[in-house]
Amino acid sequence: MLAGVGGSYVIGGAEPAPSPWLQELVDQYYASAQANWPWGRLSLIAVALSILGAIPMLLPHLDRAAYPAELERQHALETCSRADPAFVRFFKADRDACYRRVLIGRVP
Repeated sequence: MLAGVGGSYVIGGAEPAPSPWLQELVDQYYASAQANWPWGRLSLIAVALSILGAIPMLLPHLDRAAYPAELERQHALETCSRADPAFVRFFKADRDACYRRVLIGRVP
């Protein structure tokens, strides 16, 4: 934290800077940090928006896998859901194990 005290700064809650050149260095650091902050925030927002933009593209794939169009697979997943409370149809490993257990040899 940087707070003004009688014309000099307190660095991190400690004593004022011990010399003018150190004070100048601290001033330059905080000036450059404040000048660069808008670009840092803008890039963070851009990354967050790009990640959020990718999520809708992934959801249909998860939905199709978890709720298949084939009746045999639908019934297999429903059977596994009723039989195993820990079964999660959105996990590929759970779905594959369910198909192996219920469809026995009919799923490649």
